[in-house]
Amino acid sequence: KNFMKPHLQEGPHRSFDTETAVLDSFFAPDGAAYALGRLNGDAWYLYTLDRGLAGSERALPPPDQTFEILMTGLDSRVAKNFYRSGEDGNDVTRASGLSK
Repeated sequence: KNFMKPHLQEGPHRSFDTETAVLDSFFAPDGAAYALGRLNGDAWYLYTLDRGLAGSERALPPPDQTFEILMTGLDSRVAKNFYRSGEDGNDVTRASGLSK
């Protein structure tokens, strides 16, 4: 499945297959592309990079942790909690109800 409006994306971001080919041109053989989800429905696309174990010649520092929230169709009153407005992360966590 493509992005919601692929025709509005600049290349190579019109399809995950094209993005994967570009990323592979930089990171092969250490990159891997995944589609997580139903074959006949929405899916999450993920590209990972494994540059080896610590101490190896091509090792990278440990990655940051990432949490992605899909907000398509989310009520705007709820979604506004995830926009930064000067609060720190703890304030946003409390305001969004994620701390409960």
